[in-house]
Amino acid sequence: MGFEKGKITVRQAMFLVITVIFSPLVRIAPNFAAFHARQAAWVVPIASSVLFLIAIYILYGFAKEYDDKDFTQIMEQIFGKVVSRAISFMYLLWLVFLAALALRYYAERLLSTILPNVNIVVVLVPMYAVGWAVARKSTVTLARMNEVIIFIIAGTLALCALFAIPNINPDNLLPVSYLDIKPILSASLGIMGVWSYLPIIFLFLPIIKNKTDVKSSGVKAVCYLGLFSLISVGMAVGMLGNLILTLTPAPFFVAIKQVSVLGYIERLEALIISLWIVSDFVLLALLITLMGNITKRIFNLQEERPLASAYVFILFSLSLLMCRNVFEMQEFSRKIAVYIHFVLGVVVPFVVFVIGKIKNKAQSKMPKKSTAL
Repeated sequence: MGFEKGKITVRQAMFLVITVIFSPLVRIAPNFAAFHARQAAWVVPIASSVLFLIAIYILYGFAKEYDDKDFTQIMEQIFGKVVSRAISFMYLLWLVFLAALALRYYAERLLSTILPNVNIVVVLVPMYAVGWAVARKSTVTLARMNEVIIFIIAGTLALCALFAIPNINPDNLLPVSYLDIKPILSASLGIMGVWSYLPIIFLFLPIIKNKTDVKSSGVKAVCYLGLFSLISVGMAVGMLGNLILTLTPAPFFVAIKQVSVLGYIERLEALIISLWIVSDFVLLALLITLMGNITKRIFNLQEERPLASAYVFILFSLSLLMCRNVFEMQEFSRKIAVYIHFVLGVVVPFVVFVIGKIKNKAQSKMPKKSTAL
């Protein structure tokens, strides 16, 4: 595979997406799917995978029509500078809030599991410091490092799923009938909301080259996301039942605590927590990078790296102020955040794509001015 200085491939970008989504996926997906679809929750990732292919088609359409331009440039070409920058600023505000929320989740998870008597500031500062350092360097380096991380995450999930099979109660997964179609579709919106990091990262990360490759790499990424979601939701529902899932703030973590390897090795949750931390680290570094790129486009700046320092201070303050406990964050994520993320990740790009198509079609039908004397 050839490397181009300052650029990453679509495949590397999709690997980044999968790593980024791992933490919010195992945190939100089992609870959300069980809340809406009950015992049919394990079917939700399958339905989501099919529906989310629409987003891949939209991304391919953008890449084919507008080459390697980022979303701000695309909207500027369709709507003009004012509307483009207004929408981009809306994305910027959401990414700032999302990064602060994700890091507060990270801190609360550590404080509630392995560091119960530690001040939250002690937990947050190292993560922000590392995220800031990586964001100021190169996303290319992060993408190459992530090619190793993603296989560790995939292998760990596969092993957890394998050793969880004896603990799964089939009665918790059945029955599933046509009556579950509406709840499954309703739950799919939330799962696709979590997956909406994919289009946002793809559209706002300008260092991705040959974006038309998203047609193949994007479909593969959706299949992997569907499989990862199926494992996390299926394990949690099968082992705990849908009622416990709706009441537990970290159901996947509770399910993992019941898994033992060959009856001897336990405490696999420590490994999962480590992967959560790695996923949150990649998420923070990537979100800070996206914030810098969007800010650079909005204000026509020459360099975005110095912005990393400013955003770290903003995120640190916001993460301390936003919620009182993990239950409030869970309710906000389930009832509001996943839907906002879905709208910004799928609905807005779809609307922009359709309007762009209509505008291009209208312009192609306009009579050309004659140049004859």
